Amino acid sequence: MKGNRLIIILALALIVPALGSYVSAAGRQQRVGLVLSGGGARGIAEIGVIQALEENNIPIDYITGTSIGAIVGGLYAAGYSPAEMMELIKSKMFMEASTGSIDPRYRYQFFKPEPKPALLNLNMSPEKLSFSPILPSSLISPMPMNFSFMAIFARYTAQCGGDFDKLFVPLRTVASDMTNKCAKVWSNGQLTDAVRSSMSFPVVFKPVTYNGTLLYDGGIFNNFPVDVMKKDFHPDIIIGVDIHSTDTIKHFPDVLQQMDMLVIRPQSYDLDAGDGIKLRINLNKYSLLDFEKADEIYDIGYRHGLAMVDSIKKRVTSRRPASQVAARREQFKEATPRAYFDSVRVTGGTPMQNEYIRYLFTAEHPDTFGLQSALESYTMAVSTSRLNDLEPEAVYDRNSGRFSLQLRASVKNPVDIGIGGFVTSSANSMLFLSLGYNSLSHKAINTSINGWIGQSYMAGMLDTRLMLRRRHVSALGLEAVVWRQKFYENDKLFYQDDAPAFITDLEAFTRLKYSRATSRQSIFSLGIAYGHTDDRFYNNDESIVNSETDRNKTIRDLGQVSSRWTYSTLDDNSLPLEGRYIGVLGQGVWERYDFTPGAPMGRIVNAQQKGHDKWLQLEVKYLDYMSLGSKWSLGLESDIIVSTRHLLDDYNAAIVNAASFNPTAASYNVFNPQLRANSFITAGLVPVYKFNDRLTSRLAVHGFIPMRPIHQDSDGTACYGRWFSRASLYSELSASLKLPFGNLTAYGSYQTSPGNRWGVGISFGYFILAPRMTRL
Repeated sequence: MKGNRLIIILALALIVPALGSYVSAAGRQQRVGLVLSGGGARGIAEIGVIQALEENNIPIDYITGTSIGAIVGGLYAAGYSPAEMMELIKSKMFMEASTGSIDPRYRYQFFKPEPKPALLNLNMSPEKLSFSPILPSSLISPMPMNFSFMAIFARYTAQCGGDFDKLFVPLRTVASDMTNKCAKVWSNGQLTDAVRSSMSFPVVFKPVTYNGTLLYDGGIFNNFPVDVMKKDFHPDIIIGVDIHSTDTIKHFPDVLQQMDMLVIRPQSYDLDAGDGIKLRINLNKYSLLDFEKADEIYDIGYRHGLAMVDSIKKRVTSRRPASQVAARREQFKEATPRAYFDSVRVTGGTPMQNEYIRYLFTAEHPDTFGLQSALESYTMAVSTSRLNDLEPEAVYDRNSGRFSLQLRASVKNPVDIGIGGFVTSSANSMLFLSLGYNSLSHKAINTSINGWIGQSYMAGMLDTRLMLRRRHVSALGLEAVVWRQKFYENDKLFYQDDAPAFITDLEAFTRLKYSRATSRQSIFSLGIAYGHTDDRFYNNDESIVNSETDRNKTIRDLGQVSSRWTYSTLDDNSLPLEGRYIGVLGQGVWERYDFTPGAPMGRIVNAQQKGHDKWLQLEVKYLDYMSLGSKWSLGLESDIIVSTRHLLDDYNAAIVNAASFNPTAASYNVFNPQLRANSFITAGLVPVYKFNDRLTSRLAVHGFIPMRPIHQDSDGTACYGRWFSRASLYSELSASLKLPFGNLTAYGSYQTSPGNRWGVGISFGYFILAPRMTRL
């Protein structure tokens, strides 16, 4: 009996302390810390894990994260639900921020430089006679990400007063201080900087400058910040999510994989069993920038989280109903201040540059404006192409409840030198050189001199624009252009100087114009111009000999009054995949012409013809490219010209003077009289297949219908045929590789006339010619 009592007493002695510990733990809920590793787009799986934890009432009391883990952790700490995080990750805004692009809807076309075939652009300071670095500071432009991250996180910095312990969930992020070669743990300050610096992968993204140091991706020093969780928060238990790539041996690693292997230092991804439970998710098949596979990666993380729930519940005894979390989240959001700005301060440039950038933000919003207006003004400033970077910071004033928008600008040097051209297997190869001066200020005078030098095409252009300080952005411009185009009887391969030109067109004109932005995507302009043309050509029924006296000649002097309106949201001028372009050009022309026939042996010379003509012309050009999914786009193209222009008596002179249709670069290789008319309608269908972001293939099929085709009468004179009595087809199949310094294209073309011609070739560069006086 005494023995039994002794056993009971000893048992109680052992159980009671344990019960006391359990009661204590039960009286104080377990505090759970969530550690999120870095790993690029693979980190989307961490959102799936959070969703699985919330659905099973497993609490999250603290978060530490690195790189993508800092983004996911920062969003959760700011009160985003997993569904809201996925909506943001898949949004166009986030995709553009991660790729450094700006939504064409927000690009300001008025400030966008005219496209030029430059492959290399050098930026120079005239005072120091020094060039800016040729290579950019990052592969991806930082400016779209700068604004997006400020728009997402600035309000929560204001709400917590810069103290990350006062967020919806206390947060720590980790960046890498490469100036002092150590990890930087963010516990306070601007939440935007804390997240942005943690994911600034070297070379890909520009680092964040903080107190004189350069902060890069936190994964360099600490990609799985368990130690930060333990040191700063002392949780009862830790749940760690590790999504970093372990597949380091690759036969042909891409650039990002090579950088990942070179930059990330050896480090531990261990989580002691006594400290918590680790979820290791194998996502090696996904790359750092596979954000387009967000749903797929999320689903892997969600299913992995569900599979581990039972194991987690054995370690995590506390519960927090999802409804309670949702209610507390809504309460947190209700206390988040709205983003309204009542002042703008700009630093980094000269006083005139700073004032001009500030003017872009305040001209139409002198008092208070919101995030949408700030975005529109920010993209307007970026569209000037005169900024290396523009770093926004929203500083909150608790007294007024408003933000001050502080912008730190890095302005490009004013002198630009462009070198480029177009190299092709036909005779259309050319070299391009440009020299420009562009300032960033009120009443700035921007000017450029451009030259094209080639066997078939040569041109020179002076373009000057005076910016006017008006409520609506406007400018006065002066263009002086001269170009010469040679056409041959057949498509020539590369450079050939032993074949005479079948036709030589020369045009020179000067235009004074007033331009005004009618919207972000559209420009209206009025112009007055004077031009001179000199067309020399052989007749189509005789062999060519090397004698200038054999060639016919038409000289014209033209006066022009014109108005044009253009609208564009195209994502690329050369190889568009999405967006729309509409161009409308109306003009009245007064013309004096002088036709002189050549005098070859054995042919009766037609009489010289001189005279005057007045004509009106309307041209409408339309391009619409629609995305049909991740792999396909479809383009619709049309060009319509309606003209009252009269025919010259000589058939060949009339054909040479008529407007031409050139839907692709290869279509310029040969003079095709079947694709010329004074008035015509064209329609094109362009399906595009996207192998990846850089490699595409497109089939361009264009129909050309002259309203009244130009025919040759029995006596050699020109006359109009019946309305819409002829049609021609031009088609081209091409494959193009977009490189950082130009496009590499292989093509095959077919046209039904003349003679059902086939053509094949390759090209590299950008085929962009000087403006023409009477065409869009």
